[in-house]
Amino acid sequence: VEDSLMILRGVHKRIVTLLESLDEAQWQRVGIHPVRGEMTLETIAALYDGHGDTHIAQIHKTLGRSS
Repeated sequence: VEDSLMILRGVHKRIVTLLESLDEAQWQRVGIHPVRGEMTLETIAALYDGHGDTHIAQIHKTLGRSS
């Protein structure tokens, strides 16, 4: 489990690095979410952020740890 959490942290760190490099026009680009339809990258990133936090909290709860 620790190895998997370490991988998740590494992936999240790489995504943050990429997102921090974007300019305002890039944040407003539109993509297609398979369920929600058209969304800006800004909205997709916010959705991803909350989604990832939820999974990490679930893992900690399952392991009996605080976040």
